[in-house]
Amino acid sequence: MKQFISGVVVGAILFSGVAYAASATINVDFKDIKYYFDGEQKEAPADNQGFIYNNTTYVPLRFLSESLGKEVTWEGATESIYVGKMPENRPVFLGELKAEDSKLENVKRITSFVTNQNEEFSQGYKFGTKDEKGNYIKGSMDNVYLLDGEYSKFEALLAPESIWSQSKAGQAGIIHVYGDDKLLFKTDVASNVENPVPVYVDLKDVKKLRIECQGFEIGLLNAKLYK
Repeated sequence: MKQFISGVVVGAILFSGVAYAASATINVDFKDIKYYFDGEQKEAPADNQGFIYNNTTYVPLRFLSESLGKEVTWEGATESIYVGKMPENRPVFLGELKAEDSKLENVKRITSFVTNQNEEFSQGYKFGTKDEKGNYIKGSMDNVYLLDGEYSKFEALLAPESIWSQSKAGQAGIIHVYGDDKLLFKTDVASNVENPVPVYVDLKDVKKLRIECQGFEIGLLNAKLYK
């Protein structure tokens, strides 16, 4: 029987065991697939059957994993699936978290960022840009994340970009971090700072995290949270 599936499809490739996720509208064949685990037949939930797409068989990840004795955990904040034991104190990069409310202006995710001291980073955000006349324009972030008390700390580095390497002292950027509407941390970064400025915030029991950051050609680097 052929049916269309629209939206996010999450499953496991039966033959390779690789998890698969995609957002699409696809045409699939539903089959009466029989499942055997160590010789014992088990029935998949009626509303969670496997299907065939492009000659590859997909089966429900939770049904497959739990039938093999592995617990499946869905982490909505990072849209991550964990099969079996979850890693302890795993870092979650800020870019992996879904913001409840996000206000970004002249901010972009980075894959390469070189500081004024020629240190290179591959994870974080860059604030600020240039207009057509070459003038620097400030970048700003005002993001809110719902943590539900699940995280213990937030760490990051704040650093000016390499264009500031020959500059005189001046403020390049600033960050404020709030937990449940209470200011927990604030600092700024000078344009001629010799080392990235560390950001460390205790998030114990914090349910709502708010990060305000702004500046001219600065980076919020390696921003991550820990369970």
